[in-house]
This record gives sequence, C-alpha cells and structure tokens, in this order.
Amino acid sequence: MSNAIDIKVISAPPVVAEMELITPEVAKRLLEDHRNFRPLRTLHVTQLARAMREGRWESNGQTIVIAEDGSLLDGQHRMRAIIISSCSIWMLVARQVARRTVGRMDCNKPRSLADTVYGAGYTKNRMNQAGMARWADLWNRNQGKGITTDPDEAVRILGRMHELGGVDEAIAATVNKGARDLCTLGTAVSSVALVVWLAHQDDAKQAGCWCDAIFKAEPWPQPGEPAHTLWLRVARSRQMLRQMGAVESIRLFWECYVAHRDTLSVKSFRLRGRKNIYPQGGGRLLRRLLAED
Repeated sequence: MSNAIDIKVISAPPVVAEMELITPEVAKRLLEDHRNFRPLRTLHVTQLARAMREGRWESNGQTIVIAEDGSLLDGQHRMRAIIISSCSIWMLVARQVARRTVGRMDCNKPRSLADTVYGAGYTKNRMNQAGMARWADLWNRNQGKGITTDPDEAVRILGRMHELGGVDEAIAATVNKGARDLCTLGTAVSSVALVVWLAHQDDAKQAGCWCDAIFKAEPWPQPGEPAHTLWLRVARSRQMLRQMGAVESIRLFWECYVAHRDTLSVKSFRLRGRKNIYPQGGGRLLRRLLAED
C-alpha cells in the first residue's frame, strides 16, 4: 500500500517581473491606461512623493502590476508620486498579469505603524510608542488627525526620543497613574505620555509634581482637584470648539503643565479664540529636541 500523497501542481502563469526605470513620462503613459479600481488617496501620494524627493525611497519588493493588454492594475499612487516629485525611480514591474486577479490584490493585512516600530526593535509598549511617535510628528508639522505619518520618520523620532531617555517611564506614568480616566473624552493615552515625556525634558522636578497632581486622583477626580479641573477644561473646550483635533488636545495638556510649572491657576485659563488659545512653547521645544543632528 502506497503512502504517497498526490500533489496538484498549478501551472505557472506567464508573468514576467524585472526592474525598470519609471520616469515621469512613463508614469503618465501608464496612468492613461489605468482604470480606477479604488479611490485615489491624495495624502498617501503626497507622502510617497516627499520620500522620493528627499531620497528616502527604497524598493521593498512590491511590484507595479501591468495586465496583458498593458494597462496598469496596481501602482497608481506610486505613479502619481513619481509625476509630482519629478523623480525617476527604479521599480520592480510585473507584466502579463491576468486582469481578473485585480480583486485579490492588496488583500493582505496592512503593516501598521506599531508593526514598524516593533520591527525596529521597540518591542515594549509598541502601541503606545508608535502613538507617541505619531503625535510628535503631527505636533511638529502642526497637522491634525487623519494625516499619515511616514514610518521611517516615526522610527527616527522614536530613536531620538530614546536617546534623550524617559520614554518607557512616561508611558508607565500615564498608564499607572490614571491617565485612562482622563482620556475617556477621546484623548489617547499615548498623546498624554508624549506631553509627560516632553515635560520631563523641560523640567523633570516640575513634571514629576505635575504628574502627581494630575494622575493621583483615583478612582475619579473630585471637584477642586487639579485632575478634575483639567477634566472639565477638556470637556468645555471640546464643546466650545466642536471638534477638537488630536494636536489641539495635546496642546491643552501642555498648557496645563505650563500653568503648573509657572505656578498659575488652571482655573485662570480662558478661551480667546481657536487660533491663539494654546502656548507654542511645547511645539518649539519638541522640534528642537527631535531635530536631526
């Protein structure tokens, strides 16, 4: 009796893949024969074009997919980025791909920023570390929620933060001292951890006192306590500003720290208009600390 297992071998498709130099002219020609299989994400195109202009683009093995009739099946964002950046890029191009397979493209699990951070060696608290790098990038660029962060830039920012020290301690302080209670209004724990880290870079002693005052009100902040005042401040600000963005929320926490550091009363904060209610010192300090040498 034979124990052999019959293995079905599927015939290889006539796909040919090789490195090709994609110039802006070639990209334009490919887009002329492109059907919009999915909406164009302008922010993603801008991010890719920026990486190309700055020389940070590297081939990662992903292909530009072209059908039997020469039409573009996958790669519209990269083609548009080449046009915008006016760069010529060597890319792996797969030709003679069956058009019917387009529905099965890009069905794998996307690599998140936390996955990238983990792969760079920051395995502890990778979700919060990725969040801190993202908020730092958004604060640096004065951008709001929904803006993408370049993975390479996130790793660079996180590396610089670890060089300065205190990242793990900042996360531990926010998670262990009740930041989750303060974040029930939608502010991420990682964004508060970023402010705690930045406060320690500014003045470690004052930052420690501020963390004790803000996070030690458990299980819930009571009226008159700094944490309760902050909680009400966030709620009222969100209500008056309708939709407070992520960076605006971070600046609000920084404002509370500055008030504590300068021995001001949190109750003295006043909304003077959307554009000028936040001190800019935090953003300037962050940019200086994270600047490339």
